[in-house]
Amino acid sequence: MSGKFCVQIISKKAGSGLIKKLAAGFEGEIKAVVDVKRSIIAAGCEWHDEARDMLVKNGSDSDDLWGARVCVKSGDIIFKSQINEGRVGAEKNEICDQEIRSEVESVIRQLLI
Repeated sequence: MSGKFCVQIISKKAGSGLIKKLAAGFEGEIKAVVDVKRSIIAAGCEWHDEARDMLVKNGSDSDDLWGARVCVKSGDIIFKSQINEGRVGAEKNEICDQEIRSEVESVIRQLLI
């Protein structure tokens, strides 16, 4: 992993300095994995599986983890990640289940944007 990536678990609203640090690896975009049960995020990773693994080591159940990308400037959320592939609620790598999308979006908006 390159030095410009800074993976962190976030459980309370991130400040602007942390947001900038998390987005540095992709020039304004943050890759994030959301634990929809615990309402926490691991963000700032180069690959979603790094953040997923960090959350699992921190006590999350992998069934509760969903990957997304956040565009910092626009606040747009892209519900696609390789960790979503092959799961009920996802089509290919995109979260299609509206309830899951809503849960992921809610946690991201509470903690990141």
